[in-house]
Amino acid sequence: MSFRAITQEEKNQGYFLVEIPAGGSKSEPLNISSTIMYAIEHGNWTPSDLTFQVSLDGVAFCDLYTVTPTGDSEQESLPFADIPQTFQLSSRDWPSIRFLRFRSGFAGATVIQDETRILKIGCK
Repeated sequence: MSFRAITQEEKNQGYFLVEIPAGGSKSEPLNISSTIMYAIEHGNWTPSDLTFQVSLDGVAFCDLYTVTPTGDSEQESLPFADIPQTFQLSSRDWPSIRFLRFRSGFAGATVIQDETRILKIGCK
């Protein structure tokens, strides 16, 4: 499995770009080790939630879930609309995650993006 590593140059500029191709619903796998992500900005978007898939080895990806204060689990998601938006993201809560993919929609209900979509991820 191939993946893209976040470069020091990208960290120095404060962001990296992620592409979800036209006709697709997932980004390429990214090696985010030693990267703190703090915001996601998007332009045009076919309305759907943005969800995350994670992997420890870059091969087997699983959906990212959060455990709520009541002990329930829910899929980690951001409600993206078709207008440009910026969301705060705290990857400090994800210290053990090494590989990450961004996905349009949920497991079993992915949403195909009509055009190539670019996500701008604030990082350091």
